[in-house]
Amino acid sequence: MTLRAFLLVFSLMLVACPGTPSSQEQSPELAERAAQSTSAPKPAAVQGGLTGRDDSASAKATPEPANAPIGTKPGEAPANFELPLLSGGTGTLSLSDLRGKVVLATFWASWCGPCRMEIPALEKPWKGLQDTNAVVLGISIDDTEPAARSFLKMFPVTYPMLLDEGGRSVADAWGVSSIPATIVIDKHGVVRKRHLGYSQTMLANTIKLVRELEQE
Repeated sequence: MTLRAFLLVFSLMLVACPGTPSSQEQSPELAERAAQSTSAPKPAAVQGGLTGRDDSASAKATPEPANAPIGTKPGEAPANFELPLLSGGTGTLSLSDLRGKVVLATFWASWCGPCRMEIPALEKPWKGLQDTNAVVLGISIDDTEPAARSFLKMFPVTYPMLLDEGGRSVADAWGVSSIPATIVIDKHGVVRKRHLGYSQTMLANTIKLVRELEQE
């Protein structure tokens, strides 16, 4: 194999594995390229009853999973949930507690490469939304609380973080098969947007929508 061919194969391997621990060792340029090009599929052990398909998303599209459960698609109202808080408060938080607010909920995990870009990137928009009727909500699907807390020590944020262990309580029920997965819910509890993956453009468009809904 020529040196040029070896370097090409090696670079493709790096971009194709955004959900592995090696993502933490990538350069910022490679990590951003991976985050823009794909979302990380949930491991088979975490997928439960999901289809296991790879719902990749890029800056050019915000796809909606065709098989998303009833109640989690745009125009529908998802069922209530109650989860323990990892940060941003104590005890538990339920979706019904946030009625009257625009909710930007993002599902993430410590092993997800693109999440390492999205979670800290949401901090600045969140600070601009704190005095409005909108809230940013992070939902970890890690199998254990220590794993989620370890991630938050590396990427500390001030918006509320919840734990959905293994994704079994909420993520599975909402048809989240890849992460990061973002769902925007309006003040009336209706889903207005749902997309998978992360890029700066996708984040900017989502925050724009949240601000528009907050003014309704």
